Amino acid sequence: MTAPLSCWRCDSCGEPIDRLQDGYVVWHSRYGKVDDLNIIHKGRCNDGSHVSSAELSRFLGPEGLSFALSLVSAGPIRLAGGYESPRTPANLDAFVDFLRRVQVPYYEEARPKFGEPTVREAYRSMSDFGPYRVDALKSISEDS
Repeated sequence: MTAPLSCWRCDSCGEPIDRLQDGYVVWHSRYGKVDDLNIIHKGRCNDGSHVSSAELSRFLGPEGLSFALSLVSAGPIRLAGGYESPRTPANLDAFVDFLRRVQVPYYEEARPKFGEPTVREAYRSMSDFGPYRVDALKSISEDS
């Protein structure tokens, strides 16, 4: 198993992105909505259909979290100055899924197994937070 937050699955071709510098994030910003955030291979999997993009590295760590959140809210400093936040997530669950992929260790590794009956059964009675704890995600990702 690779170290968490060091390998992602490309949303375009499905192959692993093993090197951070090969990763790219693309999304749509239209009608005041941020939508369709995808992690892809830089260059080879970018079909040009998304109007906004940034290096995958921009979304990692505390600075990356702040950057990602700025896509959907100007934040209290700007809003207090009368600035209106121009964007919101078109699909909040999809935005949270993306944030977890780039911020939560073992989420990306566990994500392909979320639909498996054994995983759903094991975690269905937990709180909303329970399945996404790092220890739970690590356990899901390690189970065959």
